[in-house]
Amino acid sequence: MKLLEALSKTKIIRYKPDSPEVMETVASLFLKKFGDIMELKGNLNGDESGGIFHLGISEEKAPLGIFFRLQENGSGELYVKSTCYIYSFICDLFENRLEDSIERYLEGKHIEPAFDWNRVTYDYFLTRKDGSRRILTAKLM
Repeated sequence: MKLLEALSKTKIIRYKPDSPEVMETVASLFLKKFGDIMELKGNLNGDESGGIFHLGISEEKAPLGIFFRLQENGSGELYVKSTCYIYSFICDLFENRLEDSIERYLEGKHIEPAFDWNRVTYDYFLTRKDGSRRILTAKLM
């Protein structure tokens, strides 16, 4: 079974009412992609009945950054350590991973985002060897 098939069985997206706005944004992405999903805010007390997908922020459940689990009946969970991870993960999931086999996600998968260590480009251009010297020389001429 593919992720697309399992996610199409999801009926309810559940997240806490006091969650950051990005949770609502992510839920709306689910609603756009899979039309019959009903968005729901509420408690996240481990309801594992078919078709309920939980979104949340938890350092305990996502120690590496992201934890994603999905069952064949459409129930599952996505927990992130920080809100900055959830939107990019959902975009990557919908754009690149819907054809993945569900087997690797049945038990849950801890994912460590690669962009934690990435260096911003403006810093590179200013601090690389001879970069600042060239910039200053160009301004002086």
